[in-house]
Amino acid sequence: MIAILRSALAVAAAVLAAEAAAQITFYPHEGFNGRSFTTSKRIASFGHHGIERRVSSVVVRRDRWEVCEDARFSGRCIVLLPGRYRSLAAIGMDDHVSSVRIVGENAASEDDHYLPGPLALGDGAVRKSRRQFLSIEH
Repeated sequence: MIAILRSALAVAAAVLAAEAAAQITFYPHEGFNGRSFTTSKRIASFGHHGIERRVSSVVVRRDRWEVCEDARFSGRCIVLLPGRYRSLAAIGMDDHVSSVRIVGENAASEDDHYLPGPLALGDGAVRKSRRQFLSIEH
């Protein structure tokens, strides 16, 4: 019984550690300017955090994050891969983000939901072989 309990606790700790390591930072202005807001958890409504529809650039440090126009992950949604997004205007999401959540690695998607473009990484390198965004309609 103790071995089962220890195993369950180890699995729970691993899940929590992975989720805590995932981070996304939002900025109210392009080019990562203005007072930032960082989270490692899903947020169903930015209204409670004072940044609803005020996001213009994003840094994704780990994992994939779905950002949506409307609260509760509705409206037009885009999945951002790890990297630095200087401007959300290019994808029509500038000042349109109202909710965010982590997206699992095995989430199903279709190739035509990807928007082309390089992924700028934190070290300044650019990988042109990876796709930058995944658009999901709800």
